[in-house]
Amino acid sequence: MDPLLLIGRVFNNEPLERVMYLVVIWVSLLLLTPESWGAYVNSYVGIPHTWQLFIFAASYLLALNSQRFLAIIRDDLKSRNALKFKDRRKQEIKGEVSGLPDGEREYLAMMVSSGKEFTGGKPSNPSIASLVERGIIHDSSKHLSMRYSGMYKINPEYYSECIRQLSD
Repeated sequence: MDPLLLIGRVFNNEPLERVMYLVVIWVSLLLLTPESWGAYVNSYVGIPHTWQLFIFAASYLLALNSQRFLAIIRDDLKSRNALKFKDRRKQEIKGEVSGLPDGEREYLAMMVSSGKEFTGGKPSNPSIASLVERGIIHDSSKHLSMRYSGMYKINPEYYSECIRQLSD
């Protein structure tokens, strides 16, 4: 049987990336190990090409584990970046809520103290219009139906910070 056909069948289900790692590691190990090691192992065991097969198996394990290790590192970096983004966003929200003018803070404090999901108000009120424009509260009539016209809800992203800063 042709050796390339045999290798093709063995690695048929392996991802191409892993096969490429394997080939690079295998050739590198064959080139970097002294020839005396291969001659010693082959003469000691008595089976031809034992050293090359051993290096091939070691290369496969290194390729497999390096891929897993890189995946773990990549996932860890993604989760760290997500946490940094989340923390940065929390700080931005904290700064936004603490920097609101008194009229807007009073309206949000009234919404928090009412304990209701929706709170009424006039769209012509400048504090309400400003809070809607900033995205801190939502005009429920736009999201639900006209039944909730003039009803506002605190954006869930801002809700916990509003509770923290504006609760009595």
